[in-house]
Parts: sequence; C-alpha cells; structure tokens
Amino acid sequence: MVNMENLLHRVKNKPFLLSFLWALVIASIFFLLGINISGLTADLHVQKLGFQEIFIHNLLLSLILLVSVITFGLISNILLSFNFLMLGIKVRALQDTYGFEVIINKVLRHGVFEIPQILLAGSFGLYFLTRKLTKQPIRIDRDFVFLTLKILLICLILNLISAYVEVNFSMKG
Repeated sequence: MVNMENLLHRVKNKPFLLSFLWALVIASIFFLLGINISGLTADLHVQKLGFQEIFIHNLLLSLILLVSVITFGLISNILLSFNFLMLGIKVRALQDTYGFEVIINKVLRHGVFEIPQILLAGSFGLYFLTRKLTKQPIRIDRDFVFLTLKILLICLILNLISAYVEVNFSMKG
C-alpha cells in the first residue's frame, strides 16, 4: 500500500513535476470549459500556413511560456488557460460541424506533439511559483540552467515534429 505522506513528500521535492501537474490541471479545466461552449461552427477553408510560419508561431509561444518563469507563472497561467480554452472551442465546433474524424485528421495528428510541447513549456513557466509555494529556494544555478536547456531542447524537437506533421498530414487530411 502506498504511504500517502511519503508520496506527498517526494512530490513536494520535485517542483518541476508539480509545475507540470499544475499546467495539466489548468489545461484540462479550460479545455473542458471550451468543449462545453456550443453553437459555433468551424470553417475548414482557412489560410494554409507553411512549415516555417507554423514552426515560428509555436516556437514563439514556447519561448514566451519559458521566459514567463520570471513572472512566477502569471503569463503561463493566462496563456495555458487561453490556448486550451480555444482548443476546446475548436474541437467542439469541429465535432458539431464535421464529426469526430475531422478532429482526428485536423487536430490530433499534430496535436499529439504540440500539446505536450505547450504543457512542458507552460510547466517551466510555473517553476519559480512552484518552488516558492513549496518553500524551496529560487536559484539560478547550474541545475536551473540544465533544466532550462533540457526543456528548451525537448520543446524544440516536439515543435519541429508538430509543424512537419501539421503541414504534411493535418492540413491534407
């Protein structure tokens, strides 16, 4: 049987894991709010963007979320809330207008890479806040720089894959 006190202590000592869980809760709540907004229709005849435009757009969002660590999560909370609310609204409108198959073809193909990338960058934006709330010191030391570079690299890779899949599969599906 799991000792709850031991588990809570171990999680408390992993501020990035707590940040990720917080980002996941925010994303889930606002996605669920979005899919409960009905009466909208989706238009599939939107401007087609190229790989470079999609990549740069998603990269800028990631960088803003990463840099938002200095705002102690304020910007991360706002951007995560807004983006996942819009995702929920888009998914609901696509479902109501075209059906579930279109959601798979237009959103989920690249969303499998883009959503974790946004959550990861948003989690990093919440990192200082999480350290503060768990009464851990906020330091910009070697470990922090290593974590920053690791998250940035993972986000960059996921962003590249997501943009490629969106241009070559989602937009054509």
